[in-house]
Amino acid sequence: MTHLTVELDLLELMDNKLTYPSWSTSTVYPINCSVLSDNEISVFYEINGPVRRRVSRRFPRFIKLEPNLIWLLGFLNGEGSNSICQSNYRRFTVTNKNPALIKLTIEYLHNISFIDKHKLSAGCFHIIHAKEITTAIQYWSESLSLPEPMFKLFHDVNKTSRYGVCHFYLSDVLLRRVVDELNNHFMSGFKDSHNRRF
Repeated sequence: MTHLTVELDLLELMDNKLTYPSWSTSTVYPINCSVLSDNEISVFYEINGPVRRRVSRRFPRFIKLEPNLIWLLGFLNGEGSNSICQSNYRRFTVTNKNPALIKLTIEYLHNISFIDKHKLSAGCFHIIHAKEITTAIQYWSESLSLPEPMFKLFHDVNKTSRYGVCHFYLSDVLLRRVVDELNNHFMSGFKDSHNRRF
């Protein structure tokens, strides 16, 4: 029995898209892609100003369309950042108090080369609402199998659970844009399929 693997080409998905509007100037920039290898592309946009600069990010060219990806996109849609107001357009986030779900998300993003979990910046995991302030960082570090310097504890008044809620945050406008376009792609296909049924 043979299994057909369906893949989505990010080169086709992202080429000629636009960035989200800048919150300070409302400027949008064309997103372009260049092929780096058979399996990798560069997704980038160029800012034309007094100092011209390119913002770029490497992504795998092909993404397997599998149940785990669909789950991830749904989870990020429900537990991540959906706003593009002010500077939120560049924020890739996911928030949950269940370490298994956060770990699953990080591992999957790492496995599809959307992030490198070994190169995440210090303090990119924010722990909030924790009752156990002395052990919360150790708990989340061990639960996610990541070093403690990646975690930052916030001493807030609203303490809702023993080890609090974990908020994974990356300032990464292109990662946010690619994930949103993947979500849009699947949602548009779902809507088309639904409309054809009725």
